[in-house]
Amino acid sequence: MADDQTSLSPLAETIRHYLERYPASSDTALGVARWWLQGLPLSHGLEEVREALDELAAAGLVDKNKNPDGENRYSASQRLQRN
Repeated sequence: MADDQTSLSPLAETIRHYLERYPASSDTALGVARWWLQGLPLSHGLEEVREALDELAAAGLVDKNKNPDGENRYSASQRLQRN
């Protein structure tokens, strides 16, 4: 598992900061792109958002669970909520 010094991409850092402010948030990659990143000066493609979310999941900072429709849903891990 990654430690707190793990280097994350800028987009992954942005998502991590969002989850630190709103730890109860949970959404699909599309929802993250539409709502969590809304208002940022740069828009991000859906695949780029998925990659950042997967990066956070690999670091143990985001939980990734499959919805009944097969789409992944992302939320803050307990590890991130403790920080």
